[in-house]
Amino acid sequence: MIQYLRELHFASVVVRLALAMLLGGCIGLERGRKRRPAGFRTYMLVCLGAALTVLALCAYPFLQLGIQYLLYKLTAFLASVIGDTELCGLIGGLGGAFGLILGMVGSCALVLLVSILASAAVVTS
Repeated sequence: MIQYLRELHFASVVVRLALAMLLGGCIGLERGRKRRPAGFRTYMLVCLGAALTVLALCAYPFLQLGIQYLLYKLTAFLASVIGDTELCGLIGGLGGAFGLILGMVGSCALVLLVSILASAAVVTS
């Protein structure tokens, strides 16, 4: 079970964010009982923000995918200017397939971000 949560996918992200909010809420409840200024909601949001920041750092490989896609397209352009048309077609095809994968990953990441923000808005209201 723990090995399953070490991977980065939707279920592990939801579990990590829920756990961060739960632990932040426990800290906030303790502070609220002692009449301290920052309470339940504050600590829950701070822990949620910290967890989102760490998960955003996990998105670094997606940035590498984008850079590699741009390099493929640049290589295809240079091959069309300098070299053979068959080589240009091969590199262009690789860049196109890479672009499709990058688009699918990006759209999934956008849906995940919107769902996380929507759940955070529901919790805070």
